[in-house]
Amino acid sequence: MSSETTYQLRGTKQAENQEIVSFLDRVLPFPYDQRVFSWEYDHPNMIFCTVEGPNQEVLGSQGMIPHAIHSAGGIFLSAKSETSYLDQQLQGKGLFKKLYTLAVDECREKGIKHIWGFTALGPVWEKLGFQVQNECIEQYVIQLRVRDINQDQTPGLASKVKGFSKMLASLWLSSKSKRTQKRIQASYQHFERELNIREELASESQMKNLYKRIREQYPQLVHLEMDEYFMQNRIHENPFVQYRFRSVYDQDKNLQGYYVLAHQEGKHYAFLSDITAAKPEIKNWLIAKACEEARGIQEIKTLQIQGNGLNQLNREAFDCFQQFGALKYMNRVYIVSLVLDQTLNEEFNDFKNWYINGLWTEGVKQ
Repeated sequence: MSSETTYQLRGTKQAENQEIVSFLDRVLPFPYDQRVFSWEYDHPNMIFCTVEGPNQEVLGSQGMIPHAIHSAGGIFLSAKSETSYLDQQLQGKGLFKKLYTLAVDECREKGIKHIWGFTALGPVWEKLGFQVQNECIEQYVIQLRVRDINQDQTPGLASKVKGFSKMLASLWLSSKSKRTQKRIQASYQHFERELNIREELASESQMKNLYKRIREQYPQLVHLEMDEYFMQNRIHENPFVQYRFRSVYDQDKNLQGYYVLAHQEGKHYAFLSDITAAKPEIKNWLIAKACEEARGIQEIKTLQIQGNGLNQLNREAFDCFQQFGALKYMNRVYIVSLVLDQTLNEEFNDFKNWYINGLWTEGVKQ
């Protein structure tokens, strides 16, 4: 029997479809339930297409998570390509390309002008018409605490020597990061008097004003629009990760910057998911404050950041991380971009304009 008659492509279904949730719980490397699906796809313009077997069982999926993007041309609706899976028994039948074409067609119908994503399988997306950029997503790791030598469980003298060497290296790196934290805080001591940090989500209007000032310096900037929907639904209501949002204001109560610290209970690392400020020196000071906060959580041993190494704003944060002795890791992750509205091409084809703010790279599990 042919694949066309055995398997059916289905357009967007309602979020309560239990078959979808059951399929994702089976193929993803972590527990997945209705609550997680609602968090990811509860949006009026959500798209979720499937391949179904003869008994209406879900065997493939392609989701599109809507996000507002701000660029030189204004604000428009984009979609993050997510949850791309196809059951092994269906691979090689051409079904994934048909599934993805269906999802892209739905994007066009809903006025989505651009699709983007992050993947380790760049060549696959090139075949789907995406522009692909490799070797630009960088990750930096600051050692906040000494590595536990007992993390190396393999018995034997060589393993113990290796573990001890790693512990000594982490001792030196954690000591350097602590010294740098104190030095930066001392250098910008006037910010302690002039700026006020609040443990709260900034208002949408304050966010708009902050990014307006940043775009005056970088007019071609492409960034996530940090609107109320995004901050409340994507950050505050994440079912797995606890986000600590810190906003900093001047004496006139104008937002000067913020950071988002992400930590999942039981993990020995935290992510600085976003660090954005009107001035580089405020950004450096906020990174020191984030280190101080992460160091105050006993189980956190490292603070990590990742973003677009081609972008100047991301580069500023990376340069500051390196002052702390951060180790650099090149992620084998491609940025993929598919422009559906050709008027966007000029700015979107230049990946250095892509400021990875907000939670471009967020996942269900950090």
